[in-house]
Amino acid sequence: MVSKKVQISQEAFDAVVKENEEDFGMELEEALADAIHTFQLQGADLAGIITDGRGAANLNEHPVVQAIKLLEAAVTHTEVVNDDSPDGHAIVEALNTLKQRCVDGPPQSIAIAGRNGAVEAIINSSNLIKRKYPAVLGLALEAFISLLEDYSNRLKFSAGGPELVVDALLLNPGSVHVAGSASAIIAIATTGNESLKQSFMDLKADEALVRLLQKPPKDLASLQKICDAVRSLVVADDESAVTSKAYSNARKFCRAGAAEAILKAISEALLDPSSSSSVLATLCVTLKALAVNDEICKTVGESGGLEFILQLTNECQQQRSKTLAKSACALLGQLAGRDANKDAIVTSGGLDRIIRLSYQYPEDPLVLQEIMTTIAIVSLRSPVNARKAVEAGAVDMATEVMMKHSTAAILQRQSCQMLRNLAARNPENRVVILEKGLPALIRNAKTNHDICKDAASAALRDLGFDDYNQ
Repeated sequence: MVSKKVQISQEAFDAVVKENEEDFGMELEEALADAIHTFQLQGADLAGIITDGRGAANLNEHPVVQAIKLLEAAVTHTEVVNDDSPDGHAIVEALNTLKQRCVDGPPQSIAIAGRNGAVEAIINSSNLIKRKYPAVLGLALEAFISLLEDYSNRLKFSAGGPELVVDALLLNPGSVHVAGSASAIIAIATTGNESLKQSFMDLKADEALVRLLQKPPKDLASLQKICDAVRSLVVADDESAVTSKAYSNARKFCRAGAAEAILKAISEALLDPSSSSSVLATLCVTLKALAVNDEICKTVGESGGLEFILQLTNECQQQRSKTLAKSACALLGQLAGRDANKDAIVTSGGLDRIIRLSYQYPEDPLVLQEIMTTIAIVSLRSPVNARKAVEAGAVDMATEVMMKHSTAAILQRQSCQMLRNLAARNPENRVVILEKGLPALIRNAKTNHDICKDAASAALRDLGFDDYNQ
């Protein structure tokens, strides 16, 4: 959550510095330091305030402000814009100068740019060129990416920015550069900002992004940005919002064909020897974020998606990618929330595959906890699946994992949860778990980690211990 600070003007800051010099006899350096300290104590936002002594009187001499004025002038005097017009070249030059001074300048440059009209100037220039000069629209979008690192600039961006970005996607469907930059802006702007999420969704950004996923770029960086944009719109991460439409947004994406598009991308990547594990991991994480209800999980299962995802476990072993292993197992766990998918995972040999995966990454608690979680979900309220999990070696795996990673709290909790589900409806499984000495490991987890208490107590109870709550 972004804390709100008191906004002050450049003139107010300069007035305090002047008072320190004239009334208290301070040298400039001391006057500046005292002014900064005073405003910080008051909770003032000094981002974008020039604190090097130049002040408002010389504001126009600041390199960033000069670049903004250059862009504003280029837009004001532009009448004809095309690939060869002088006006078009003037806008390009001004945009490039502003972008470079924000990216390469001191840390304060981005905030100074925002305070002095950079966001509005870029929106105005982009609206002018987006239809007539698409070759440089990507440059304008790149300038936005750096500016949106500052939260206050995102607030200014809300007035006209979302419309510009969605229009850019619609008007330039074949431009990888525009697609990547526009997607990056969506991801940055909507992270932690429910209002901007809804602005983009109202403009049908979901449909525009799904069209990109249906013909994904070969360039990994661009695909990553598109997936980041999708996830940013379907995750509830604005702590200041009373409610979130993230769940509804995910459903809209899937109605537009997002799940099928991602599954197709996964299947094509599996057939392409040049595909990297990072591409596959990105697609898995994005599909997991979209699979928010039973209907969507059904769509994935009935589209053959489970088999594609299970094939990823083989890719994890071949490419030795912990990131892909974690992402693929987490996605399987999400999809296993649907009972039909649980059974399909088991009948396809999924339990054997993911348990084998645990022995390839025995030192990685993040991979192991996703494996434990998936087996727990697959076994939940399913005696048949619980029995098959034990036959596949789940209890032996749990014994080794809980002994080796006794300090990994979340992994210990998920292990307890898995053991509970294996034992709850299967008396024969309880015998195996007891014989392996797992109750002692469960009690250790309960004693050592507060986060494990409920899961550990439930596991001990379903194993038949009367003192499970002690």
